[in-house]
Amino acid sequence: MSEYAVEPTPEIEDDLELLDAVRTWDYIGAIDKAPSIDAAAALCAAVQSARAALALAEGELARFVNDVLPYGSKLTYDGHVYEVKSGSERQAWEHAEVKVRVAATIADRLGIDGYEVSRVLSAWTDCCGFQWKVTGLRGLGLDPDDYCTKRPGVPRLVRL
Repeated sequence: MSEYAVEPTPEIEDDLELLDAVRTWDYIGAIDKAPSIDAAAALCAAVQSARAALALAEGELARFVNDVLPYGSKLTYDGHVYEVKSGSERQAWEHAEVKVRVAATIADRLGIDGYEVSRVLSAWTDCCGFQWKVTGLRGLGLDPDDYCTKRPGVPRLVRL
């Protein structure tokens, strides 16, 4: 695993100052100064717009870092350690097979009939739908990758 100390360069000092100003912005003071609901709504809309722009910028920068640095690399910046990570997108789940395996595992652990567990799971999904939770499947001893296709997800830097 690689470790890098990241230092800002003069070319981006203005950008870093602007981002620091956003990070340290006294939003409580701004709310207190808003003379009307119109001003508060305008501030809210501006914050939402800025958040969307920052999310796009973060995604592009993380993709660039992820393309250059190996997965798991650690970066140190401003006294904090970050790790290069990438999520996974799972799709094309084999729902019927997962349901059978989950029901069998739960039935085995509880010592009850697997058919009854399967009926409860079916009723649950008919009423609420479902989205498989990877952590929950792993907790049952099942490997989610056995029941779906997986592709690399969004790269990101995670502060440790």
